[in-house]
Amino acid sequence: AGLAQHTSALLAEAGGHRRGSCPAARAPPPVAMVNVMIIIGMLIMMFMTFAGALYILVYFQHEEDRNTAWAPKVVVLAGLTLAAWVVLTLPLDVANTKTDGGLRIDVIWQILYTTIAVLCIAVIPFAIFYYESEDPDSNKSQLWIAAKWTLLSSFVSLFFTFMMWAFLGEAEVPVAQYSTSTLIGLNDENYPTVCTTAQCSPTAGVLTIGITPTVYIMAMISFLGWFFLVVFGGIGLAALPLDLINEYTNRPQRIDLEEFAKQKMLLNERAAKLLEIGKTFQSEGRHSNRTS
Repeated sequence: AGLAQHTSALLAEAGGHRRGSCPAARAPPPVAMVNVMIIIGMLIMMFMTFAGALYILVYFQHEEDRNTAWAPKVVVLAGLTLAAWVVLTLPLDVANTKTDGGLRIDVIWQILYTTIAVLCIAVIPFAIFYYESEDPDSNKSQLWIAAKWTLLSSFVSLFFTFMMWAFLGEAEVPVAQYSTSTLIGLNDENYPTVCTTAQCSPTAGVLTIGITPTVYIMAMISFLGWFFLVVFGGIGLAALPLDLINEYTNRPQRIDLEEFAKQKMLLNERAAKLLEIGKTFQSEGRHSNRTS
């Protein structure tokens, strides 16, 4: 039906050219307006997730790592932030669809998943190889060793990914195909509901659609991510109650004055013994210096 309408429109336009009339200028497609409130909310949430990831990094870092090892901290910060952004992009997609926000969510998804792929294939392996190759007794450059192994691992990962995309990069969508021998008029008001089960015979079919490498990489990351989530999430959920019970059992508890005095006396006795041992070492050291 759509092909017939398009053909009739082309014939009418061709007839107008034959009669010497100019075809009417086509109106430009309407430009979707971007919802400003969605943009503001998205920027606020991006800043809040980044601040939360930075707080987690600073709170759980070791005291000896302060103001040192900036590269792994940047990697951890990027990983936490991207993980939060991917989770929050789903409600952003729903809000943008319901309010006609005008955002290209498909582009945002592709940017996020591509960044995650680069982080997993290149950035994290480079950081691991760089710090694992540290050897004070070796004259080889850490940067060269890390770059060499990162290029090798990235090449292997990209090679297998694009080989799988070349042979498996298709999406199969199940559809129902309807065919009828009844001629349906284009001007029929009941055209959408004319094709009933009595007139049309549905058959099951599959619509094969080729996908781009970016979409295939997104599907691979999501597919592998579910397995990692099940493994590590399951272990974490099983270990969390045990850790909480152990922390509650070994929590600091108050002691009475008698126990406090007893522990104080034991500490004083231990400190006195340590002082005696130190004086013994000091006197032995002086004696050895005199004899030498």
